[in-house]
Amino acid sequence: MANKPGNTTMQIKALAVKKTGGLLEEYKFDVEPPKVHECLIKVLTCGICHSDLHMIDNDWGQSKYPLVPGHEVIGEVAEIGPQVTHLKVGDRVGVGWQRSSCLQCRDCLRGNENLCDENQGLIVTGPGGFADYLMVDSRFAFPIPKGIDSKIAGPLLCGGITVYAGLRNAGMSSGQEIGILGIGGLGHMAVQFAKKLGNRVTVFTTSQDKAEFAQKMGADEAIVVGKGEIPQAPSNKLDILLSTVPAALDWVSVH
Repeated sequence: MANKPGNTTMQIKALAVKKTGGLLEEYKFDVEPPKVHECLIKVLTCGICHSDLHMIDNDWGQSKYPLVPGHEVIGEVAEIGPQVTHLKVGDRVGVGWQRSSCLQCRDCLRGNENLCDENQGLIVTGPGGFADYLMVDSRFAFPIPKGIDSKIAGPLLCGGITVYAGLRNAGMSSGQEIGILGIGGLGHMAVQFAKKLGNRVTVFTTSQDKAEFAQKMGADEAIVVGKGEIPQAPSNKLDILLSTVPAALDWVSVH
């Protein structure tokens, strides 16, 4: 276990990879007490995302080792910095990919902190959530509603916000025809967001079992597309089509 929070240096127990493509090993590191806007979070749960695997393997050329993965973190605030007023000890919060930004540039002031030149990824610039505790800028730790289970909340901070932001930026509101390509880790959340906000949802997938799963998630229509095939046109013309698949698709002829 880690040392208890306090006014002195604290040792945190974590899991880290120590070289490119390495396996997770026990790892310990020290942190100072929270600075002005920081908060120390006791980790309750942490999801694993394929981006963690990319960082472990240094696929993006920005990994630094030892690397503590984990950017779908749910935990309880254990200690706060002197100017933190929106959180208190004991609050349950979530932390996603972004650790901090300058919060003063034009992009930050517009609410686009992810575009800030000083944007810092959680596991790019420091330890992530595969640890007993996590130190982070408190302004990037978000209160989690009581009705959401901690184990479910974690993925919403990465895959969830990815598809939600995509749909909203594309103009999704309610009463629309929304198409979702793929029903994997991202797609199954996109279906639920779109449906629960009052839209009709059509899913395109490559397998019958995923088509059935999509309908359980709320999809109104599921179109199965064989490898190399062009899908049949959906029953209704789509207002928005969101792709959650990694493959390039030549579907120009789709109506």
